[in-house]
Amino acid sequence: MEAGKDTTDLWEIQQYGNPTVSTGYRMIKEKKSFQFAENWVYSAKDDNFKGFVVWANGGYGTWIAKFTSENKWSGNWVKNLNPEAITGKFEVTFETPANITIVTFNAEGVKEYEAKMIKVK
Repeated sequence: MEAGKDTTDLWEIQQYGNPTVSTGYRMIKEKKSFQFAENWVYSAKDDNFKGFVVWANGGYGTWIAKFTSENKWSGNWVKNLNPEAITGKFEVTFETPANITIVTFNAEGVKEYEAKMIKVK
């Protein structure tokens, strides 16, 4: 995702069986700096995905999500994987296999951020 002049956000995502691991970096003029590490897994018991992310600043978050349509993944940021303790919401729309849109909302559902991302090889 282009984040500004000479700046790109890069996500490396790899699946290890059921769990998936992603690492985010910011590239500024070809200098790579760590932004986040995230793990998530599908829970057939609950029919949803559960994730844990840690950011470079030392913060962390947990989330629970599921597919709400064939091409949309909707979820909630929650405190310590507690589905009742919602701190924010998000939607990921898969427009094509290589293009996605991510939208985040506050806990009340007010849109805060939108980003369009493309897959590169």
